[in-house]
Amino acid sequence: MPPSRPLGGGVRVIRPLMALTRREIEAYIKANGMAARKDSTNDDQKYTRNWIRATLLPLIEKKQPRIREHLIGIAEDLSGKN
Repeated sequence: MPPSRPLGGGVRVIRPLMALTRREIEAYIKANGMAARKDSTNDDQKYTRNWIRATLLPLIEKKQPRIREHLIGIAEDLSGKN
């Protein structure tokens, strides 16, 4: 998912936190006394993306602890941004 892309009609979608990990974002929220919001659908493993995040990636990380870094690098390479 790109950090920014045109949506149409002069509107641009910007995702400024894409380069940060969940832990980094949660630490920032806590350090600044902010309240976090959670989307309950993120825990529903009927969605493939959630099953991958909750089940598959932790299994792969046992053998390849840096898998997330590698996947981010591959995604950047494929997007032509690197």
